Formats: sequence, structure tokens, C-alpha cells
Amino acid sequence: MFEPFAMKQIRLLTGVQGDTKARYRRMVEQSMSPWFKSFSVRDGEGGINREMVQTWINDLQAGAAAPHDPAGRKPRTKFKPKTVANTHGLLHAILQAAVDAEPSPRATNPCAYTRLPRLDGHELEEEMTFLERQEFGWIFECIAEDAKDLTEAFEETGGRWGEVTAL
Repeated sequence: MFEPFAMKQIRLLTGVQGDTKARYRRMVEQSMSPWFKSFSVRDGEGGINREMVQTWINDLQAGAAAPHDPAGRKPRTKFKPKTVANTHGLLHAILQAAVDAEPSPRATNPCAYTRLPRLDGHELEEEMTFLERQEFGWIFECIAEDAKDLTEAFEETGGRWGEVTAL
């Protein structure tokens, strides 16, 4: 069945901290098991298939009730595209573990090639760039005089830092 297999895979994870494993367990319990609890990770009849995964993604995005939600459960919150992607990523990893297992209970991952909701505008993640100490030194050398002028303009005009740097 899905949930015992998923929890075993989370328990076996290496290179992640305990709080990450706890978060993954909550994701399985709250966002996966209510849909996949009665299904197997095996291929074939009774196993999770691609159509189920697509329906699950649509349900998460719409905040729809899950087939195995307890009676009287409060309505589900609609997942934002980033949350859908993160949750799908964990399901993909769990089902990929089934594909990679020896012997393998399934031939393919039903999460593969699933179209996910698009991230719009402010939800796009930009990759952070960190400078090495030497790189910062080079930049500082190049802008030291301009930075001094900016600081003086900031202090003299009373303008906000964003306005002064925009000028």
C-alpha cells in the first residue's frame, strides 16, 4: 500500500535533517494518503497511475476534498503552484523509489512528464547568487567612489535608499 511504502522511503532518506523528514511525513499524511491510501505503488490494477496523479494535482490546486477525507473535515485550502510542485516532487521521488527498487514493483513513474501549474510573476524563484570575499572586494574597488557619493546623497536629501540608488 502507498502510505507504508512512502513512510519507509522517507525513513530511509540520507543527507536530510530530522525536521525535513517530519515535514515530508506531514506532506504524505495530509496531501497524499487521503488520495492514494487505498492504492498500491505497484503497476497494474490497484496501483497508482498517471490519470490519478493528474486528478490529484487538479484537486490540490482547486482545494477539493480527497476521497479518503474523514467526514466533517474542514475544507481544504487551495495549493499555490509552488506548493503543488513541491508536493508533486516528493510523490515523484517516492514512486521513483518503487521503480528503482530491486525487484522493481513498477516499470515507470506515473509522475514523470506531469504538467504542473505554472508559476506566475511573484511566484517565480530566482536563484540566489553569493559573492566570494575576493569578488566583493573587486566590486567594492570599482564602485567605492560612487558608493561614497550615494551615501552622501542619501544623508543629505532624506530620500529613501531605493530612490537614491535608482538615481
